[in-house]
Amino acid sequence: MIKLPQVKIIRRFSWVIPGEPMGWQRPGRFHFIGHRGPMSKTYDTAKNKIQKRDIISYLLATGFKDEIRHDGPVRMIIILVKSRPKRFMRRADLDGLIYCPSKPDWDNCGKLISDSLNTICYRDDAQICDVRVLKFFHEKMGRPRTEITMEFLA
Repeated sequence: MIKLPQVKIIRRFSWVIPGEPMGWQRPGRFHFIGHRGPMSKTYDTAKNKIQKRDIISYLLATGFKDEIRHDGPVRMIIILVKSRPKRFMRRADLDGLIYCPSKPDWDNCGKLISDSLNTICYRDDAQICDVRVLKFFHEKMGRPRTEITMEFLA
């Protein structure tokens, strides 16, 4: 078993994005005839653009100043809370969070979040060295949301 190093947390930000968590979607592609023959270009889908905008706007609403750009290692904790299916709304079912083994995949959600914070919170998402992604169905009286905690490490 690897012993993890002790690190100092320089700064911590936490924010919540209301609404159904969404994963990164494969980029769109269009083909055209260029001056060197058939070519193609990729573009970000509209859903990805909307989700990225929401992630950034909720972060800035917490008081994060976008001139603070970290150059060192970054730790992220992402909690995805999806809508609870009706089959888990019975009286006998738990009131709290329930683990969610369904789509979207945890890595696609993490990729969307880390890509949207590129150049705003850190130079490159390659600086993220510690990530934890948890997926749950919401509480019986809860709402779907995405909770993000980002820590700048020394």
